[in-house]
Amino acid sequence: MWLDDEILHVEAKGVASTRESAMEMFDSVNDLLGGTPKPVLFDARKWPSGDPAMWATVITRLQRTFTAVAMLIDPESPAEVRDYPSIIDQTLVPFKTFTDETEALSFLKQERFPR
Repeated sequence: MWLDDEILHVEAKGVASTRESAMEMFDSVNDLLGGTPKPVLFDARKWPSGDPAMWATVITRLQRTFTAVAMLIDPESPAEVRDYPSIIDQTLVPFKTFTDETEALSFLKQERFPR
């Protein structure tokens, strides 16, 4: 996890997420960002997804942590990884999936997302 040009970069390491790992991630992000929401590029190309408790944790903390989310996926990612963000995008924060990192970063650099 690192901050570059006021965009947080988070890279999955190939391990399925749980409620506990999601809470740890959000705590680390909060420490890094000092409580100021930023756009995030989540590289989920190696992420097999998470359990329902993980998704519930993400939903409860998403708005106060991120101004927008670009999730980088592999076209062969599981359906829940590819499709779930559309629900979040419609209800919480701008949340889009991409297969191209340049397009994902372009999305996050829009003026409407505070950095």
